[in-house]
Amino acid sequence: MKLAVSYSGYLPGEKYGGPVSSLFNLTELLGGEVQIYIICCDHDFKDPTPYRDVHEGWNRVGKAQVMYLPDAEFTSERYREILSRLKPDAVYISSIFSASTNLPLLRAARKLRLPVLLAPRGELNPDALGRKAAKKKAYLLYLKLTGLLRRVSFQATSDGEKKDIQRTLRVSPDRVYMIPNVPALPEPKLRSTKRAGEVKLCFSGRLVENKNLHVAIGACLMAKEKVTLDIYGANEDATYWERCRTLMEKAPQNVRIEYKGAVAPSRMRQLYGEYDALISPTQFENYGQSIAEAMLHDVPVIISRGTTPWDEVESASCGWTVPLDEPEGFTAAIDSLARMDQAAYEALLERLRRYCSGRFDYAALKSQYLAAFEQVGRIK
Repeated sequence: MKLAVSYSGYLPGEKYGGPVSSLFNLTELLGGEVQIYIICCDHDFKDPTPYRDVHEGWNRVGKAQVMYLPDAEFTSERYREILSRLKPDAVYISSIFSASTNLPLLRAARKLRLPVLLAPRGELNPDALGRKAAKKKAYLLYLKLTGLLRRVSFQATSDGEKKDIQRTLRVSPDRVYMIPNVPALPEPKLRSTKRAGEVKLCFSGRLVENKNLHVAIGACLMAKEKVTLDIYGANEDATYWERCRTLMEKAPQNVRIEYKGAVAPSRMRQLYGEYDALISPTQFENYGQSIAEAMLHDVPVIISRGTTPWDEVESASCGWTVPLDEPEGFTAAIDSLARMDQAAYEALLERLRRYCSGRFDYAALKSQYLAAFEQVGRIK
């Protein structure tokens, strides 16, 4: 099988967020059985500087071939040229609102009668649709009226997202495939020294309001124990970042908070081992790539309750979930973790490993993706 994949960004980009990790993990999972060709921008998010060390045509990245295009080349004609040569069995699109890449690709796929599987990546969540609502509503109406979604199937990564897709796009259930994102392979923590009375936390995600970094910072400021919080992610909203930075300046002596910048997904996976937990009080996640990957790297999580697919970490006693309307609960979780000694923390990690071993089934995921692509590929 041959698969053409499109997303605005890909490696070595560091600022496009979780979808890049999901795509890379997908190529590593399926690359031995599927020929994967990725088409993406030749620069990082909001950075016009082209990547170094990439050349025209196809570049080998992991188990995929990647073509990096300048913005001006994202046209229907260019896509038709590329796809006509590739002759893929199906096209896989990550994101529904990347109009500059999606619209010309959907037109080209329709012209060539190529079946498409589109993963909205949580963009059809009601909270997400509420931001710039008029613009998004007009765009979705355009997609429907022009028939660009007529031969498109969709991937949902959770039951909630499947409902969002059906409600927003009015598509039949048989056009929506329920398949979780592909997380990184599990990797045990090399450092697990835990001192009672202190905790080292990380936050990993785009620095935008719906990720609720300010809630994580506020929770740390109220902690009684010694807390370190390192922040990783692309700074996409200057106004929101100023709000967070102002909070950081209020840190008491027992709390240290530092912004570490955006890092590549592969680098973040290495960094997880330096932390006792990930904190993510997000407003909504269709999957929560950073949450899954933290847990798979032996990093327990402190997350918002009811906004991600990972609430069961609480019942499995390997993490904390806190209602967003009870922010003091995040502080209580931080202090509870900080008070753990090495023995208690090792017991926590063991519960987390048991949870992950039962939660992540890579063989089943592989079968699900292969079956979906094969079924979509038969649509003519």
